Amino acid sequence: MFKPLDVFTRRYLQITTAFMLFVFIEQYFHIPHAVWIVITGATIYAGFNPGTVLKRAYWRFSGTLTGVCAVAIMWYIIHWDYRTAIVFAVLICFAMVFFLGIPYNYYMIIATLSSDIAVEWGNTGHFSLQYYVVDRVICTLIVFAICLVMEHLWFGRSNFTLLLYQQTKRQLHNEMREVSLRIDHMHLSKANLLRFVISTRRKMEQITILTNDAIYERDETIRDDPFSRQMVILFRQVVSLWYVKKHDSTNLKLIAGLEEKIHGSFNLPPRQ
Repeated sequence: MFKPLDVFTRRYLQITTAFMLFVFIEQYFHIPHAVWIVITGATIYAGFNPGTVLKRAYWRFSGTLTGVCAVAIMWYIIHWDYRTAIVFAVLICFAMVFFLGIPYNYYMIIATLSSDIAVEWGNTGHFSLQYYVVDRVICTLIVFAICLVMEHLWFGRSNFTLLLYQQTKRQLHNEMREVSLRIDHMHLSKANLLRFVISTRRKMEQITILTNDAIYERDETIRDDPFSRQMVILFRQVVSLWYVKKHDSTNLKLIAGLEEKIHGSFNLPPRQ
């Protein structure tokens, strides 16, 4: 009667369930500054790949704790001389914009400084540094524990990362095979080649992300798969073959060598 849910729909429901749990804790557990739980959980679950969620959880945990320590140090410096607040505000804003490319755990230090100093600076009458540190650490621990429990003990059974990895592999393999056959008869224009390059790069980037983040799920099947390296080599061969046929069609030896390697990768019969 009911259709089985596809892998993306299941992941939608998992992320929605996680967010509802964060909101439930914030609403009914009466934890001080519980809004940090919702904000932190929402940013960690901003994506589909469970490996990325786990990586963010680990990195955000370490980055936030370091950021809390930095906030405590900066708070004392600012109260020692209030003029330093202007310097810190300018430097933090600069860092938030220009250091987006640094590793996530390091960027979380800057993000914690920016958000907490900005919020609490206008709340000096009710701000206690001791309670701030305790509440912030507790909220971070709660989110970190929830992410680990749900992704490892509950959501991990759906094997979303492995299913998405296998699906992307099939799409990339089929696309590479189709383009290889079209190159044999030169039915590939420059526009179609550009679309192929863009599409392949996107899929390769997705496979790279899944492979790198699989370490957090302890998935050896993805980490040890040589597929991505093979596809990179094959991609270069396909593009090189198209270029040589277009601009150096008299180099028959090079063309034959590239065709033999490409056909061997797909177990295709040699071109007659």
